[in-house]
Amino acid sequence: MLQRIVHTLIVALLVVASNSCYADEVADIYQVEVIFFENYNKGRFDSESWPKYVGKLETNKAINYNNLKSNIPESIETLDTMDAMDEAGQEPVKQIIPKTVYKVPPAKMLLNKEASMIKDGKSHRFIEHIAWIQPMALNVRSTPVYFQLGKNAKEIEGTVSVKPIRNYFNVSLDFIFKTGDLEYRLAKDLKLKRREIFYVDHPMMGAMIMVTPVLIEAGTPSQI
Repeated sequence: MLQRIVHTLIVALLVVASNSCYADEVADIYQVEVIFFENYNKGRFDSESWPKYVGKLETNKAINYNNLKSNIPESIETLDTMDAMDEAGQEPVKQIIPKTVYKVPPAKMLLNKEASMIKDGKSHRFIEHIAWIQPMALNVRSTPVYFQLGKNAKEIEGTVSVKPIRNYFNVSLDFIFKTGDLEYRLAKDLKLKRREIFYVDHPMMGAMIMVTPVLIEAGTPSQI
């Protein structure tokens, strides 16, 4: 009987150790990617009654995408701050994240095919395709990323934040689309699976968004 209990404990410890090793291999780093476009629907202005004032975005604590540098981590040595994140609360996370968020170069973006299809289509006008990598802690909402995009960086203004929750991501979007003297706002909370392409619809504009975990293995980043 005692021998069986000891055997069970050993198996349990091996399972925990195995899971710990796997967790160390996968850094808590995610690639967030968004494509923005305008809808060319003739009846779009008539479909709803639009408010004249859409309000202002909350950007005080946000990271400005337009000021980010382009970079992809080349090794785990560049991610030393990640070791502290598993045990960190919200206050340390706020200090860590702004220093480790980078733009993703166009060649490394995962939705380039979808962006090309939008550019070639007649029912949409492509505005901009953006992506960034950002460390995040499980069950902690990330620092929002704020951006100004489109012609003269004045067509789209918005924020995106992500909260990883084990098997999915809770994504908060808040966009303002400006055309002429008119403004339209779209604010949504989404539930995304890993590498799921989510289409956000609006009579005036649209967006595609995807969140992908980034694996740092043998010094080479890749998406999983």
